[in-house]
Amino acid sequence: MKQCLLVFLCMMSGMLSAWAQFNTSGKVISSLDKQPVVGASVGIKGTPNGVATDESGNFTIAYHSPDAV
Repeated sequence: MKQCLLVFLCMMSGMLSAWAQFNTSGKVISSLDKQPVVGASVGIKGTPNGVATDESGNFTIAYHSPDAV
């Protein structure tokens, strides 16, 4: 019984770590006039993850590994 419980707990911990998701937020501004950049592309290098900034230059991007950013 203890072995079955141990196997179950190991499987559940693996599933939970696979669902872990992190978010990073920021703001893109122009270096020339310090105004927000609308529609700028923000991505994580080496992944297909990407988002565009909103009308205030803000973005939030999701990723699965804390080492990705």
